[in-house]
Amino acid sequence: VGNQIKPKRAGYEGGTELPDLVVTDVVHDGPYLRVHYTNAGKGATGADFLIEVRSGKLSFGGNSYYRFQVPPLGEETKSGGFTLGLIGLKPGTEADVEVVIDPENRVRETDKKNNTFKKKVVIAAEKK
Repeated sequence: VGNQIKPKRAGYEGGTELPDLVVTDVVHDGPYLRVHYTNAGKGATGADFLIEVRSGKLSFGGNSYYRFQVPPLGEETKSGGFTLGLIGLKPGTEADVEVVIDPENRVRETDKKNNTFKKKVVIAAEKK
């Protein structure tokens, strides 16, 4: 995973309120897919997580050396870039992309049922 963006980490005080990780979008951005996500819960945690991307029969489960942190409450955050070829995407095509946030279930959350997001993504042709 290239171009890892270091998001702000949520303050964690060990409270009883839990976060709720939600993918809000997946977009094509140059040679990458970027996943937009937020913490829609009422709390924070010190846990980290992976993001899995899939298209057709190909998937990339994330890189355990580049884990993501729970963002502050309500803050829209985006991942670093997932190279298009990881899941067989090519410029000038479109594909159904599925994203799973925290596929390992490392983050205690208020709602795990909203951790999957699906979208048809148009991959623009390369500029010449």
